[in-house]
Amino acid sequence: MLFPPPKIDVEPGQPQPIHTRYGLTYEIPADWKNDHGASAGWSGEEGHAVYGSVGSFGYGSCPEKDGAWLAMSGAAGSRDIDLETVATERIRDVEWDLRRQRRHAAVGRVRRTRMVRDR
Repeated sequence: MLFPPPKIDVEPGQPQPIHTRYGLTYEIPADWKNDHGASAGWSGEEGHAVYGSVGSFGYGSCPEKDGAWLAMSGAAGSRDIDLETVATERIRDVEWDLRRQRRHAAVGRVRRTRMVRDR
């Protein structure tokens, strides 16, 4: 699948499910922005990351860094079929990058979410 399925409409105030092009669906909180068809990422000395089916929160909250978010979620493809392993590795990548850039953001814990394989 080249693009994710259409956006899922939900009642205001409800968690928002986001379909991915990988046959997975995950939820973001009701007050987050649902950009299910968008992609986002970052790059640095150690490499880069690009995610699709994006959810984001708190854009523009950091006056020192243009284009920063307080939180972002997304999905990326992988040859590894163990979703738990892939998710844990990506969370560690993000935590490493955020620790390195701590001067730009107050960092909390990365909240893990449950991914559901679409049938």
